[in-house]
Order: sequence, then structure tokens, then C-alpha cells
Amino acid sequence: MAIKLLIFGQLNELISVNELDLSSIRTTDELTTMLKKKYPSISQMNYAVAVNKLAVTENTTLKDQDTVALLPAFSGG
Repeated sequence: MAIKLLIFGQLNELISVNELDLSSIRTTDELTTMLKKKYPSISQMNYAVAVNKLAVTENTTLKDQDTVALLPAFSGG
């Protein structure tokens, strides 16, 4: 199973890449756990998760060829 992870804004600066291809992640909870282990400073960040351009707020099962985006908190006015 192949998942594409897109990383934006300050998260991109922390991780030093804007895109990752992952193969063994089955859920968004697994993804965030893996990221926190590999990049501990991400735990300090506020961000949203989107799967195939739809924001998700709870654990979501991922399917082959899904695109997941990490979107840092932003403000506007």
C-alpha cells in the first residue's frame, strides 16, 4: 500500500521535506505516531490532517494511493 504525504508550512521546515512516500501506514493515528517518533519536535506543533483534500478530525483508515496532507495552523484577517 502506497500513501503520499504532503507537508506544508512550518511542518515542512521541521521535517526538511515537502513530500514523503510511505508504504506501511494504515491509519492517520499510525501516521501521526510515526511522525512524532521520527520528528519529536512535531509534537509541539498544531496542525490539521487532510485525506484526499478532506480534513479529518478522528482516526481515518487509509487506502492505497491516498494523499495525506499535514496543514499547519494558520490565521487570517
